[in-house]
Parts: sequence; C-alpha cells; structure tokens
Amino acid sequence: IDEPEIVKLQEWRDSNDGKIDYKVRTVRGRRKKHVPFTIEEIINLSDQIGDTTFFDVTAYVAHIKTESSNLFYAACPQCNRKISENNGIATCDNCSQNFSKAKYRYTLSIKLSDHTGSLWINAFDSVATVIVGEEADIIKDLKDQGDETRIYEIFRNASFKEFNFKLVAKPDTWQGKRRVQILTISVAKIDYAIDGKDLLDQLGNYSQLNY
Repeated sequence: IDEPEIVKLQEWRDSNDGKIDYKVRTVRGRRKKHVPFTIEEIINLSDQIGDTTFFDVTAYVAHIKTESSNLFYAACPQCNRKISENNGIATCDNCSQNFSKAKYRYTLSIKLSDHTGSLWINAFDSVATVIVGEEADIIKDLKDQGDETRIYEIFRNASFKEFNFKLVAKPDTWQGKRRVQILTISVAKIDYAIDGKDLLDQLGNYSQLNY
C-alpha cells in the first residue's frame, strides 16, 4: 500500500504497537479465534472513539459512488502524490520532474453492508483496485473514449462481492462538528474453507455452554 496517507497510518501503527486502540474480539474453541466486528457494532462504537482505531469487518460491496467526478486523481509515477497536468505534461513538485503521462489512482467512496447495517468508507488505489478489478488508468482511458457503458459494467460487476476489510476510524472536526472518517487500509478475498472451520469451532464452543 503506497498512498501517502495510508503509509503514514501504517508507520504510526507500527511505531505505536501495543499502545493503539485496535478493536478485536476473540472466542475460544479448539484454538483462539479472531472475530470480525459487525457494521452495527462499528457504528455504535464510533461515538466512543477518541483516537485512531482499527477494526476488522467482513462485508459486501453494496454500492460504489460513481456519480462523483472524483473517482481518481492524477498522480506522480514515482512518489504517487497528486500532480498537475498542463498541455500533456504532468508536473510533480515533490520530485521536481515532468512526465509525459500521469499515473491515475483511485479515491473511491464505497458503501459496505452486512446483515446488521451499512457503512460508507473511503478506499484508495491499492484497495480500490482489488475491489473494482481494474486499475484506475483503465477507467480514465474509458472515460476519455466516452465508453460509459463499459465503465458501468465494471463497477456493476464489482458490486455485491464480499471481502475481509481492515478499517481505520479517525475522529476529526469539520465545520465545528465532530465526525469520524473511516478508511480502508487493506482488503482480502474471503477464504471460505478457513471461515467455515472457524464457524464450526464457534458452534462447538457454544454447544459446550451450560444453560
């Protein structure tokens, strides 16, 4: 993951290992299990977040907001920072270089859902590429060609797929009001064989309870 903001978050997380608020739950079966949070639980906990907090959640992609023009941005091919384009020349102030072509990178707003509710998250390029299944450069070329039908098909095919997400919640203040921004720092396809074994372990654990 090489988006500057996500890199900073990961560096901060690594340097503060053991001190950060990483919300996890475990159950005990034949071995200790990590249990993802539901979306409802994350929403309920968001009011209590006082610092950057990490969550795991299993959810499906309910909607990718394509109505906005800000699906991606022009980035430097070397440092990935946002750059300007003028007359076919891409200029990176950070690298002090000009490029014949920018590298386009996603910045998507995605609605996640599970059986408990829905949640809007922000997804940057590396995560968004896994979800969409195509790089942002492809979408930019299709937009330049006016092929909105193909773009619609790509995002439609990306919807209603289920993933394991690692989220980070960051409280801040906007226009005098407190809000919590939620970013995705990683996404992984679900290994249903492993998840099935975990579910069996949980069911076995519950069956041993005395009522």
